[in-house]
This record gives sequence, C-alpha cells and structure tokens, in this order.
Amino acid sequence: MRNSVYLIYDSDNHSHLYPEKVVVFDMGILDTLSELNLEDSVVGTVTENLPEYLSQFENSGAQSVGNLKEPDLEAVYDLDPDLIIISGRQLDYEDKLNEIAPTLYLGLDLENYWSSFESNMKTIGKIFVSESEMDSQISTIKSNMTNLKEKAESSNYSSLITILNEGSPSAFGKNSRYGMIYDEFGFTPIDTNIEASIHGQSISFEYVLSKDTDLLFVVDRTRAVGGDDSDSDLSKNPVIQKTTAYQKGHIIYLNPELWYLSGGGLQSMKLMIQEIYDQVGL
Repeated sequence: MRNSVYLIYDSDNHSHLYPEKVVVFDMGILDTLSELNLEDSVVGTVTENLPEYLSQFENSGAQSVGNLKEPDLEAVYDLDPDLIIISGRQLDYEDKLNEIAPTLYLGLDLENYWSSFESNMKTIGKIFVSESEMDSQISTIKSNMTNLKEKAESSNYSSLITILNEGSPSAFGKNSRYGMIYDEFGFTPIDTNIEASIHGQSISFEYVLSKDTDLLFVVDRTRAVGGDDSDSDLSKNPVIQKTTAYQKGHIIYLNPELWYLSGGGLQSMKLMIQEIYDQVGL
C-alpha cells in the first residue's frame, strides 16, 4: 500500500498528492472523474455494459477489470493501482481488493440518498481536486434538484416507480433504490406500503391498474444488461392500456443505462434531474 494515498486521508497533512493510477468499479464515480477531467487517471474500469454517456472509456486506454458484480482480481493486480474505488455491488470483494491496493468504498445510503451522495463527492473532491471546486459542483446540482422538487410537489402528481426484468415488474417505495424520486425529487408515492428493497417488491400489472397512478416511471433492466425485451413495451400491454398514466401519456421510460447501471455521480445526478424535467414536462 502506497503512502501517497494515505497522505490524502491525513487531515494534518496539507500536501495535495492524488493517486495517478485508479481502478474504478462504480459508474457514478467513473462519471464524476470524467466530469473533473480525470479520465487519464483511470487505468481500469468495468467496460462491459458501459453506459453510452461514458463510451469514451472504451477507447481511453482503461483496461477491463471484470464486471460490476465480479472483479477480475488478477487484472486489477496487474495494473498496480494506487487506489481502487468500489460501491455496493463489489462489497464482497473489498478485503481481497484491499490486499492489492487501498480500496475506498463509496456506496449510497438509500435512506439518506442526498447526504451520502454529497459525502461521496466531497471525498472525491478532497482526493483529486479541491473542496471548493467540488462544493461548487454540488451546489449547482442541489439548486437544480430543489427546483425540480418544488415543481414536482406543486404538480400533485401521484407516482409509481417500477423496474422491468424481462417483462416482469417490481415496484419501489421510499428509502429504496429509486426512492430519491420521492425523497429528493419531490414526487408523491401512490403506495406508501411498498417494501424497501434493493431489488424492489414484485408486483403484477393488475396491481399497477389498481393503484392507477398519474405517473408511471419505468426502468427497463433488460435493455441495460441484455435479455428478452419482447415484453418491454408496456404500451402493448392490455392491462396497462387501461391506466391513467397510459391514457395521459405519462408512462415515463427512464434511461436504463443511467438509472440501473450508473447513478450517484456528478454527471449522472445532473442527467437524472434533467431527464425527469424533460420527460414529465414540469
């Protein structure tokens, strides 16, 4: 383990040494480093199912280090990184990765989405740039999010957030994987009894009809990772066709690469907020 990395974490040491060779497993952190013009520091990342907005890393020289769930430890070791950054999907490998290089966990707390996002970004700011530069970035996002929240709350739209996995739907409530749409973005959940879960609560299309929400948010996992997407178009579903959301054109298909594979970064937070604005028409 390299002392230069530890100097960064030492609040008594004011030298701004930052890791020159970083392996990144989290797409939100990857988009943050890109936003900070630090692509050259990324020597390894997950290139499988790379979101379109991060396609520059396909030709950046960054090496493949496995997938989002299973790091290729040998590939990481060969890169001899100064720092490895992970999130929840790789948590089972934290100890093994720490044996290769200092490993920093920057996951999101689903019950405190904004505060954990802000904390993660401040950590990145301390390591790679400056606290003032990162504070400026965070302030811009906070302002945009506040504006969105005010408009969402005044719209009085009821909302349901779902994920499709090869045509099978699951729903998400507050304090869940997509709970920030309620908790931070200000939309009103149609059902406050949905179980908080990383994978969502399995539901039927009849359930969606029975709730008959104003807005139906859809994240299509299949289109993000591959699989049978023949049932992904809900407009062809006879039960969904009876819903208010369908009849009013309020089925909101969120970018699955952004919402399923990424999130929690400077770019992805900006893109998520803008996508909600554009698609809901607030």
